[in-house]
Amino acid sequence: MSAEAALATGQLLLEAGEPAQALESFRMAARAGDARGLTMLGRAAERGWGMVTDARQAAGWYRRAAAGGDPWAMFNLADLHLRGEGVPRDPAQAMRLY
Repeated sequence: MSAEAALATGQLLLEAGEPAQALESFRMAARAGDARGLTMLGRAAERGWGMVTDARQAAGWYRRAAAGGDPWAMFNLADLHLRGEGVPRDPAQAMRLY
């Protein structure tokens, strides 16, 4: 399955109320090297989709995805810095990421 298909499947599974299966699809996209897959792993960790909520783990996924150029990862990581969840509260870093 391509990364694009894995991401689409993951989204459909989330909407169907199947977060654990969605998480596996997002992992497939991430393993294929798609930064959006890493971002979705961050969202899963932040929101508790198919796993225990863990803002610190979410920040790690967002950092990796941001390094891969995903703008949503940068936005989500900025939000964490603004709130001080999983990372030190740092409004200046949040603004740089936004």
